[in-house]
Amino acid sequence: MQKSGIASSENSLVITYSISELDAQSFADENGEWFRLGIPGHIPVSDIGKPELPVLSRLIIIPEGYSCKVKISEVI
Repeated sequence: MQKSGIASSENSLVITYSISELDAQSFADENGEWFRLGIPGHIPVSDIGKPELPVLSRLIIIPEGYSCKVKISEVI
């Protein structure tokens, strides 16, 4: 179950996001043994030679004339 929420005021927008479910599957191929991580509602993204990781993508529109600052906190 994914927990998320959006709270806004006149000068701020706070997006709360956390996950409570993570799926880790192991598999093997000719190159070795691997783990594939999955999170419900996320898509796997990978570039050749880099880890395949689950990604959640959302579009946030900032009105013209406004500016924004992104702060990521409380990452565990």
